[in-house]
Amino acid sequence: MEKMRRVYAAYRGDRYIGEGTLRKIAEMTGLKVETVRWYTTPAGKRRMGRHKEHKRYPRLTLVDLEDE
Repeated sequence: MEKMRRVYAAYRGDRYIGEGTLRKIAEMTGLKVETVRWYTTPAGKRRMGRHKEHKRYPRLTLVDLEDE
């Protein structure tokens, strides 16, 4: 039985990065899979929501396409 993998759309600020699994997004962004996974957790969303957007390095936002 094949394990279903969630698909996410990744944005850095307003710029669309791409879509795919957490592993694929990690490859696209140069981040570790664990870091990208953290962005999907309630704690990650809450903490990143508190920080101001940095113009040079805007934060990564992941949208779960299965919830759309």
